[in-house]
Amino acid sequence: MNGRVRADKVINTLPLKEVPLIFNLPDDVFKAADRLDYNSVIVVGLGLKRPAPNQHWIYVPDKRIIFHRYAWISNYGEDMLGDRSSLIAEVTYPLNSTPDLDRVRGEVIDGLIRLGIINEKDLDVVGIWYHRYGYPIYTLTHTQDTSIIKNALSEIGVITLGRWGEWQYWNTDKIYERVNELV
Repeated sequence: MNGRVRADKVINTLPLKEVPLIFNLPDDVFKAADRLDYNSVIVVGLGLKRPAPNQHWIYVPDKRIIFHRYAWISNYGEDMLGDRSSLIAEVTYPLNSTPDLDRVRGEVIDGLIRLGIINEKDLDVVGIWYHRYGYPIYTLTHTQDTSIIKNALSEIGVITLGRWGEWQYWNTDKIYERVNELV
């Protein structure tokens, strides 16, 4: 192959910060992308040998606790797990640092136990995921910078979509709405 692809439509969902590296875009687009800011996130998922309480997202504004919120994922559907439950905790992580995932996992479990959310005996399985791109940060130049990148992509026939493709702090419902508008 010659590295070229023919398509009727190209839809980008990659982070706008990465897009200039893929397409041959002008220097002002690289500069705009460089100004985009974000936080990374670590998600710790737990499977528990007990039902979940009647809760969903809970924020934890306590500097002594590593995670900023936790969620009972098993409550997002009726009778998803019966007498078991699943829980995630989210840890915002600073840029340009390498997380110690084992340490983070331990601190999340310890924090959940100290807050009385879980008991160690109920713990069945634990997973951990690091997401470089967790949350877009709205800066003073956010609107200008995203417009520069989106306009450059539009000029070469690329539609950009999603939380990272539009650099917006959107959840699935808003992204679904945008996909329907596109279709």
